[in-house]
Amino acid sequence: MGVPRLGCVLVLLIGVIEWSLLAKTSAAAVTPVARTPPLSGNVENICTTNTTIGAAVLTAVNLSWPGLEVARAAAARGDAGGACAAIAAYYRTGTSASWFRLPAVRPGSGRAGGEVDMMVNTDTFSGFPSPSTPVKIPRNPDGGLEWTWYGPDNDDEFMNVLNRHSSFDELLSAWNTTGNPIYPKYFDAMVKDWVLHLPCNNASHTAASTVRCVPLGDQSGGKVCEWDAITVGGQCSTGTFESPWRSLEMGIRMAGSWPEAFFGFQQSDDFTVDARLLLLLGVSEHIKALTVDGGHPGKGTVNWEMTQWRGVLVAAGAWPELVGAAAASEMSFQYLTALLESGVYADGVETEMTSNYDMGTAADYFAALQTVAQAKLPSAPPAFAARVEAMYTYGAYVSSPIGCLPQNGDSDICSTSGFESEVSQFFDRPDWDYVKTNGAYGKHPSGLGHETPSVMFPWAGQAVLRSGYTANASWLWFDVGPFGSNAFHAHRDKLSVQLQAFGSLLLMDSGRFAYAGSSFSHDRRPYAHDTQAHNTLRIDGKQQQQAPALATTPRPNSSWTFESARDIVQGSMALWDGGLVGTATHSRSLYHQRGEWFAVVDVVSSDRGGRTVQATWHCHPNATVHVDPTTGVSAIGGVSVAAAQTPAQLTIIPGTGPSADQWASSKIVHGQLAGQDGATEDQGWYSSSYVDALPADVIVHDATLGATQKRAVFVWLLLPSPTRAAVTGASIKVTAVANTTVTAIVTVDGKAVTITVPYETP
Repeated sequence: MGVPRLGCVLVLLIGVIEWSLLAKTSAAAVTPVARTPPLSGNVENICTTNTTIGAAVLTAVNLSWPGLEVARAAAARGDAGGACAAIAAYYRTGTSASWFRLPAVRPGSGRAGGEVDMMVNTDTFSGFPSPSTPVKIPRNPDGGLEWTWYGPDNDDEFMNVLNRHSSFDELLSAWNTTGNPIYPKYFDAMVKDWVLHLPCNNASHTAASTVRCVPLGDQSGGKVCEWDAITVGGQCSTGTFESPWRSLEMGIRMAGSWPEAFFGFQQSDDFTVDARLLLLLGVSEHIKALTVDGGHPGKGTVNWEMTQWRGVLVAAGAWPELVGAAAASEMSFQYLTALLESGVYADGVETEMTSNYDMGTAADYFAALQTVAQAKLPSAPPAFAARVEAMYTYGAYVSSPIGCLPQNGDSDICSTSGFESEVSQFFDRPDWDYVKTNGAYGKHPSGLGHETPSVMFPWAGQAVLRSGYTANASWLWFDVGPFGSNAFHAHRDKLSVQLQAFGSLLLMDSGRFAYAGSSFSHDRRPYAHDTQAHNTLRIDGKQQQQAPALATTPRPNSSWTFESARDIVQGSMALWDGGLVGTATHSRSLYHQRGEWFAVVDVVSSDRGGRTVQATWHCHPNATVHVDPTTGVSAIGGVSVAAAQTPAQLTIIPGTGPSADQWASSKIVHGQLAGQDGATEDQGWYSSSYVDALPADVIVHDATLGATQKRAVFVWLLLPSPTRAAVTGASIKVTAVANTTVTAIVTVDGKAVTITVPYETP
């Protein structure tokens, strides 16, 4: 049954929910509350119909706060209902948290339409990672939404996203646009439903208690918390993966959807006193639960803990009237500062090595700076602001000319921006504007590190080789850094490259696939982490190790050079999983002839012969791909961000010459599944976003070293072009191999250039 949308039916439904869950101390049904909160007299509201909640609300609020004199007087004379009504009136008529409040909304009867009306009409919610289509949320027998449902794909991320409450913002936006009361009514019902069904009071991981409880959804088998007169809410253990009280979701709610909706709906008569009080009580629960810093699943994960402590900071700043808010604010900023110093390298890259999460974390840190200013909290130290600025410098300069971050680790293609105009203005960085707009606005980058369009982030070990800042410029991202601090989000992709040029996607990363559930995408999830899912080499079919997790020093300056006409970057990988016999090192160097072509030099060094080597080049699912099985020359058609084919093309030409090793076979693999047709592993899959799992072409080259051969040299010419045409006369020929360098002659359009490329040695 969907939520009733008008009139007394909604009040009756909420009355049923409140009665079944809460009215254990009262023999009478819940009485609807007057729309204009009275300020005095014996008033009946949820604080009187459920004395446990009433006591919890009055305990949560600092009644000595200026402006709460009426509430304090009512509480002193034992009038809990009057005190709670006065608290609600304080927020409705006050100006606290002004940055979240909306101007007066003109009443109306129009409808916003779209997904928000699907929600209000039929309990159909959107925005889930899996499935990506709207889903109708079932209801419990007492009428409440099934907040702990894992969704049709049995994915716990479905529950997590549902409980982040972006729906609150959607309802607020719809009401602000239309003035229609159906939106605050549905919001009001959701608040009552969620807080009543999912209490988590007196949160603690360590304090002794005779009455312990767990939030609804926890699968440990403990007593579920409830608002009754016996346990006074219980003493809640938080932080489980199975519960909506996971610290990540708590932080997200406190940092955005809850304060935005609470203060945004203040002038709505349909935001009832009961819902206002319950949401306020829920905020108090969140602050207590979030400040318990122990053992939660995201402990040690920068983006997770950042969100946790930013949620505390926002909640404390928006609701300073709550008991413990000042101490929580101070505690949160101490943690935020420590996390910024330990979880973000000096070059601005977050240690998880996943660009989408990197920039999401940057946005949270910047929002923390805003909260400090808005709530008039003690100023952030200059070093804090400087590190946040460095994060956005990374975002601006690592992004491609078409505005895409690298799809490294658990990132989606072109889904998160490395640039925000508001942040650029805050830090006065017109060079960011220049890069973002392809030179249309702002100031051309200059100064140390920007002598050329290419840039190196030495702590993260990420190099961006660019031909320029125009929309058609070529852009190659090269990973020579650590694995990453979070093994769940980082991939075994060291020495991988991604390439875009002429406004087109050319060389791709395979993406991330669904984290959990029963979908086909989730079945491909292990593949996302594997080395063969990236544009690099494998030796003896082994995977790269998930190490080192962190960089302890930056890449040496000698490992890259950027000059006006060319760039050179070197890296190596010698850590392999799966029982590699002996030792083997893959060294890869990139040579960029600016604006013309790229040369890739791969050197395999081993303590023994007979090794197998495999190279993979990944394409977009919509790309046209051709491989000459004799020469190994490949042609990959360009694809736009919108997944349409473009005229652009990338030609990949394997090296020749007496000093170059040759590939024994070159082929295309497309949508291969382990266990089918003799395949031993997945290959040829692509995930543009969380739930996607599309077959895609992968160019696979295989070779076997001689029985006594301990070094092999494979080179490639990557030749982007604006149009699709057969490339003739282009080649890369290795003429000499020394202990630390490879020399080759590159010929393009009849012009021959001799290059000497250094490589790292074991």
